[in-house]
Amino acid sequence: MSSDSIERWKRRYERQRAARQEAEALLEDKSAALYSSNSELKAHTEQLEERVRERAAKLQIEESKFRTLFEESRDGIILHDISGKIININVIRCGIS
Repeated sequence: MSSDSIERWKRRYERQRAARQEAEALLEDKSAALYSSNSELKAHTEQLEERVRERAAKLQIEESKFRTLFEESRDGIILHDISGKIININVIRCGIS
């Protein structure tokens, strides 16, 4: 093998090595950015899930208050939707039949 041929192989090897190092560095940067974004997303998800749990608990309390008021009221209460369709009536407590 001639010295020219050896030099060409060396240059080729160095170009490939430099390209591989550049690709590895790029991959490392992108992986770090993805990991960081994923961590942030996980934190936001946990915060949102906590807010949902808190709101669901508050909603349960309010629903319980409403149900007690509705069921224990001596006055007749009729719940209907916007079209007038009856949704619920507290028949038992107010003696409506």
